[in-house]
Amino acid sequence: MTVTRNNTELTFSDVATTARACTAQTAAMQAAILATLGPAVAYTIDYNQLTLLAPSGIGLDLKAG
Repeated sequence: MTVTRNNTELTFSDVATTARACTAQTAAMQAAILATLGPAVAYTIDYNQLTLLAPSGIGLDLKAG
């Protein structure tokens, strides 16, 4: 996977997954992640939280532990 960044957007390319079967729960999570990791994803960083928002409105909130 390659990620490029500007001041407001991340662009993901060459995203790859394994061919291994997922459970229904992990397959749903994988689908949400892949739907978000497209071109021109808006991002914000607030302390230990990264928020990604695709133009479709699908997003992810990722928090560092």
